[in-house]
Amino acid sequence: MKSNLIISALILFSSLTLTAQEETALPDTIRKDALNLYMRVSDHVRREIPYVNYVRDIKEADVYVISTSQATGAGGREYTYFFTGQRKFAGMADTLRFSSSPDDTQDIVRTKEIQTLQMGLMRYVAKTPLSQFMEVRFNQPVEQTIH
Repeated sequence: MKSNLIISALILFSSLTLTAQEETALPDTIRKDALNLYMRVSDHVRREIPYVNYVRDIKEADVYVISTSQATGAGGREYTYFFTGQRKFAGMADTLRFSSSPDDTQDIVRTKEIQTLQMGLMRYVAKTPLSQFMEVRFNQPVEQTIH
């Protein structure tokens, strides 16, 4: 009786282990095709933009991003992101900006930062196999006009 219980527990544990290994295999396969990004980022950015590989050496990066910010005359800040492609993305560069007002909360600024970084990264991600998993949405209602 005890041996049947032990054998059943071992079989259950083995099947759970195999299932966990199968689930992690897919993300690892996807991860090898992901864009290699060099940028100093917060944990928040890493959580919100999980579809890139954050590398520690700029020489390993497909894209590197340099960010700056400066005060505006209205009391807010202007944030600038310089995107530069390397290796297969050599020659692809872009600069994106967003401004915050003095009334913006830290959460609003972080949301704008994520949106700006995602927009800048899309032209690079679009040229990787991960592009099949991306969605683009426009969330502002606009009247349709025909010219």
